[in-house]
Amino acid sequence: MEARVQLVKAVIPVQIQTASQELQELQSKIPSYLAGSVAGPTAGNYHSTFLRFQDFCIANRVVCLPSDPKIIMAYLIKVSENSKSAQPCFIS
Repeated sequence: MEARVQLVKAVIPVQIQTASQELQELQSKIPSYLAGSVAGPTAGNYHSTFLRFQDFCIANRVVCLPSDPKIIMAYLIKVSENSKSAQPCFIS
């Protein structure tokens, strides 16, 4: 479980320093709540997927988090186009 908590912590944005003490305490509980909500392999997949998205953002000189929906869509298009199993869908 601790490894999953560490994976979740890796993808949570840095806390806002001006947040209230209560909010900071609640935010500190997020990793353990999230770690218990998914299986270990799933958490690992989420983490590696996020790291690929982060690399995409760095390569394209854009902010990763918070991310603009257009950046996320551009990444998903790139992933789709690079996937060997992805085929265009045409509606006739």
